[in-house]
Amino acid sequence: MEKLYLPTSSLNFNNIFSSESISPLGFYSKRNFGYKRFESVEPNSFQNSILLYSHYPTFDIKDYERDNYPMIIEISKSIVSDKIKKVKTIDNIEIFQIASTIYLNPFEIKVFFQSEKHLHITLLKAEASLETKMVSIYKSCLSFTPNLSNTFKWNKNNFNEIKDIEESKLLTEVDLDVKINKIKGFAYCYLIGASSNMPAEFLELKRIIKDIRNITSGLINIYQSQHNSNSKSYSKKQNNSKETNKKIEEFNNKVTRFIDLAEIIEPQNKKKQDFEREVFKQFGINESEFEKIINLLKSYKSYRETLYEHFQWAIQNRNQATKSSFWISNFEKLSIYINSIFSKQESSQSNFRIEDIENFFSLAEDALTKYEESLRIKNERLNIEQAFAISNLRITSIFDNKLKGKSEFYQSIINALLDLPIDNVEHFKSLKADITRTFGKILKEFVEDVQKKDWTKSPERTYINSLLDNIESYQPFDIKSHSSEVLQSFTAFIMKGEDLEKLKDFLITNNISDFRLSFGLWGATFGFASIPKTISNNILMSDAGYLNPFFKILTKQLFDYDLSTINELQIIKEPKIDYVKPAKEIIIEKKIEKTFEITREKHDVLLPSNISDKILCPECNSEMKLRKGQWGEFYGCTKFPDCKGTRQLKEDIKNSEIANNLSSLIIEYVAKNGHCKISDLLLFVNDKTKKGYKVGDIESYIKQNLIEELELKKKERSSGVIKRDKGMFDSK
Repeated sequence: MEKLYLPTSSLNFNNIFSSESISPLGFYSKRNFGYKRFESVEPNSFQNSILLYSHYPTFDIKDYERDNYPMIIEISKSIVSDKIKKVKTIDNIEIFQIASTIYLNPFEIKVFFQSEKHLHITLLKAEASLETKMVSIYKSCLSFTPNLSNTFKWNKNNFNEIKDIEESKLLTEVDLDVKINKIKGFAYCYLIGASSNMPAEFLELKRIIKDIRNITSGLINIYQSQHNSNSKSYSKKQNNSKETNKKIEEFNNKVTRFIDLAEIIEPQNKKKQDFEREVFKQFGINESEFEKIINLLKSYKSYRETLYEHFQWAIQNRNQATKSSFWISNFEKLSIYINSIFSKQESSQSNFRIEDIENFFSLAEDALTKYEESLRIKNERLNIEQAFAISNLRITSIFDNKLKGKSEFYQSIINALLDLPIDNVEHFKSLKADITRTFGKILKEFVEDVQKKDWTKSPERTYINSLLDNIESYQPFDIKSHSSEVLQSFTAFIMKGEDLEKLKDFLITNNISDFRLSFGLWGATFGFASIPKTISNNILMSDAGYLNPFFKILTKQLFDYDLSTINELQIIKEPKIDYVKPAKEIIIEKKIEKTFEITREKHDVLLPSNISDKILCPECNSEMKLRKGQWGEFYGCTKFPDCKGTRQLKEDIKNSEIANNLSSLIIEYVAKNGHCKISDLLLFVNDKTKKGYKVGDIESYIKQNLIEELELKKKERSSGVIKRDKGMFDSK
């Protein structure tokens, strides 16, 4: 299979693998999605076209301030054969020119770097980008310098007689790029949504946690205002009392429902037991420990009373409050605590801080998020052939049985959104009413022509008008006031479509368990490049048996390009590459708190002083232990690598000549230059020390040793550092 080579920069890696495409430089500022610029390199510096070479070009990039390295993309000539034009031949090296976007697929490309180090750094930077979602799929395509016989040293003479293409010819290609991005966004989002179904009980748990959090916040505000106010009228106190009682009643009802869903006192209920067991497993509690905990709880005369005690103990021992064995009991403990502080005329706050409660909520949400991921992996995925058909960049048919008689209606909405030019989120917000009116017109035709009903008297018309009133004049609106899931899904998209993650949360809150309709609307509006990898991983982390036909069928439908004869995709699944466990870290202690073994007598003598001698992590409050690093000894979190919190060991730093020298150099540079890129600081430090430090070394050193003097803060798209405002430490 004939190959062509496209020279570019590693700085474009995130751009390319967020959109799965490469465009001429001038496209990026004109299109309304994805990155707005593309890094130029000498062998590919035209604004309106891309150059491809029949041989592998080697070239240098002299950019020492950034992690900017040569990157060569090898593609099958067949991908672009109908669009390229040969413009020059030098010593059997053919140079081709293309004035359109090159759409990639993981079966027919390779990406080469000059060294393993360059590849490693590029992948590290991709980890931090939410939109760089295709790396896991293309991981097997990535390598460093190939063993090829057809390499040549590129030089400027290669460009003689080659001219760029006129800009006026590009508008049609840019429009095509926008349309492909949007319809590809619909395809991904619809299929992701279809495979994101969660059990109703799980969705209710998530809603209840959110409700309890909101009510708790309101009650705490009331409590604090009552104690902070020096004088209040009798009537105001009475009003506060009524508001408080109402909130407490709602709060207790929510907590009761939560416990009913979450605890497993009924072993005969296998579904509930499996759910809870899975959550406990997320915290490393094995089968025998799990059974021991349940049996111990059953042995208490009052199960709930015991849970209350656990929560009170957790409040007093804040540093232990994030341990795994608390998260379910927290909610009943929170209930007794909230009720107790409002049942007394005077209540001490000495052991209570709002961040204690926030820790518990975060713990519960993290546990449910992990469980959600495990459920999603098990979900059955909808195949493209079972879902819809794409032709000429339109949705021509929807086969999904989920729509049952409403497929043409939904199809018309999607095609209308594909035609609607939306530049950004703010533009979308300004168009919400117009999009709703377009939806209303399509709905009117459906009601009159398909359902044969009078539109003027229909509940659909009332629903749409109420939604418009909400958008234009903030009138109250009930998303559930019509039973149609299509209408509810559209409304959710209109209300929360600015952010796909927030849209998902809104669907859960409103008990819309099938995400495909709303997700499809979002994808058709904002496109593939905007999908965050937290959402796209639903498909991209699937098994090869699903991904191979997925990519081949989608490529066929989008580009009429046949991949059926291509070998199967090689998928490399591995954890983040930025951490390799040293031998000492392979065995990490997993201590399950013995909370459930605490008797009432023991509760009375447990005081915060019991743990005051421990060094605690500033990130997660877990215990820390002394470690050795490049800069000497320091305290590291015992939950490393899940938590990377550190504390400096000041005595070691004071006695370390190299540390003092490095600290003074870093502080000197930041004081002189203000907010600066770490790459710029790195050049200065390496020039002075001759040590050859890397960006990650300097970041790590600042976190461990200079965190009170300096603050890590991004500068543009790069890692940066700034002098910390010392005023924030005055109160300490």
